[in-house]
Amino acid sequence: GSLGDSAFTTAVELPEIYTVSFWFYVAENTETKMIANLGNKTLAQKGWTVYLQSSSLNFRVNFSGETSLQLSTALEHFFGWHHFVGVMNSTSGEIQSFLNGSGNWTLQHPQELVEVGSVAEDFQLTIGGYTDAAGGHFNYRFGEVPSQWVDDFRIYTRALKDTEIASFLTKGTCPVTASFTSIQDPKTNVVSFDGSASQGEGL
Repeated sequence: GSLGDSAFTTAVELPEIYTVSFWFYVAENTETKMIANLGNKTLAQKGWTVYLQSSSLNFRVNFSGETSLQLSTALEHFFGWHHFVGVMNSTSGEIQSFLNGSGNWTLQHPQELVEVGSVAEDFQLTIGGYTDAAGGHFNYRFGEVPSQWVDDFRIYTRALKDTEIASFLTKGTCPVTASFTSIQDPKTNVVSFDGSASQGEGL
């Protein structure tokens, strides 16, 4: 859902091979905004980062705490819903990434986006970006824009198959919308629930 002015942050432990998957909605063309990251606030910190920069989406991963790998792709039809999948294998040192089901990314030389020491290099999962501790030097909060969202964020403790990745977009180009209703029997006080879900076309 909408992240508002604050990001969502939590500690997380992950296996050697895992997949990150989520939908994100872009409403503003900005220089640099962090969508989600696990550590990796600097190039030398372990973890991963998914971030926007101008018209590109970037997936940066550091397995060893020494150097980062980065895959980048052009974000066509910039505004609207997009779906990201990142697969990481720390055993082999390989990464894969998919944008709206496409694996057409290029290997890029990653750049340092923050001054070392300007942010706490904690190993936590953050959804919605961050800013510097002092404030005012940079603002990489994707969730600061009220109409920019992250939805259906998932972590799988394995590598997803190509068919599984493609299945996220088989019924539409935006996240699933779910609705629920409850009905209480006045005689028995038993409450029953009914739910439905749909996935339509994004903007």
